[in-house]
Amino acid sequence: MHWALEVNNTLLLAERHQRSTIAESSLFLAILDSLPIEADPETISRAATTASMALARTQGLTLYDSAYLELAMCRSLPLATLDRPMRAAAKNTGVPCLSTEF
Repeated sequence: MHWALEVNNTLLLAERHQRSTIAESSLFLAILDSLPIEADPETISRAATTASMALARTQGLTLYDSAYLELAMCRSLPLATLDRPMRAAAKNTGVPCLSTEF
């Protein structure tokens, strides 16, 4: 749930800063919509745990970002992020990141 808000907010900010257009945002959202992306139903219940808070604290992340990292850890999946602190936290915890080369 939160992921969709973050994606849309990032697109909106890119439009406001004239780094992309409404048409580009719409195309990107259409591409995302075609992918088999699933929301993790357990993320909300895990967010209230001391383990999630500890991960956020030890890695210097927001609880939102630590939830993405924890999900990648639990599912043995790579992170798709350009955020340097997130990439560093992933490396620290042994989580691979997708390439930044597109």
